[in-house]
Amino acid sequence: MLLLEELKLFLECVVADYKLETNRGQAKAPQVVEGWLPPKESTDVPDVPYVMPRLIEGEDNADESQVNIKILVGTYSEDIDGWKDAVNVILRIRQCLLINRTLGKKFRMELPLKWKLFEEQPYPIWIGEIITIWTVALPIEQVEEDVYEYQE
Repeated sequence: MLLLEELKLFLECVVADYKLETNRGQAKAPQVVEGWLPPKESTDVPDVPYVMPRLIEGEDNADESQVNIKILVGTYSEDIDGWKDAVNVILRIRQCLLINRTLGKKFRMELPLKWKLFEEQPYPIWIGEIITIWTVALPIEQVEEDVYEYQE
């Protein structure tokens, strides 16, 4: 969860300068939301554009722990070339992650970094994703003798 929080802060800085179209005719920077979009409280608040880091899975082995995080990117445009907005956001995030592969002095992004646009798009919303792999700290095993009493 600390990695997700650190990544959210990082992504907010990466996309802060973007002003992208919304379904309300206004322009705004993508909102960065961990996990899933929150329930709509009002139809006046646009969900799009967004950047959504989402924890997918993790794996521990004898040497290290790794976590996979999917970063969904959604933009809105009624223009047939609206997909380019999603690609621009994805490529900006990609570039910044490759330059800054270590976040919070604790989490390192490993390669490969993968990204794609989905083949089917829910026009006028354009969606793509980035798949990242992160190395996180592996807890150190502690062995204490006679801690447990076994009952038969």
